[in-house]
Amino acid sequence: MLQACLNGMRRRHEVAGVLETPEDTAAPALEVVAAGAEELHVHLRNANGMESLLDRDVSLTVQAIRRALPHIPLGVSPGAWIPPGGNSRIDAGVWSVSDAETLVDSVASERCLRELGEVPDLSESEALANAAIIWHAQRMLVGQ
Repeated sequence: MLQACLNGMRRRHEVAGVLETPEDTAAPALEVVAAGAEELHVHLRNANGMESLLDRDVSLTVQAIRRALPHIPLGVSPGAWIPPGGNSRIDAGVWSVSDAETLVDSVASERCLRELGEVPDLSESEALANAAIIWHAQRMLVGQ
């Protein structure tokens, strides 16, 4: 399965082209699916461009993507830093081997729909190497 992340935790003033509005998301979603993505992941934003999981902000972005791609599996960032925070999320972000170990040992692992290997702030080669290590650690920890 190939999942494409349409944006991330960075803001447009940090990285040009970061998607910050619901209207920004539909065209890139179509492009990555046409390129082979089978699922999408998005960091939702409010009207000020700040990450948000408030119902209204989720609804606007999900509706924009659903108009373009009604059947694509779609996940939203579960980051605990995104308001309103909480532990009821069904995706889990794993940033390191230690995170993978913590997730496997926790009750949360039974509630997770997806485990997201997060590799921010790295060069492409470092990100790919780190992702491979995390993936391997997760598979070893759960005996797959």
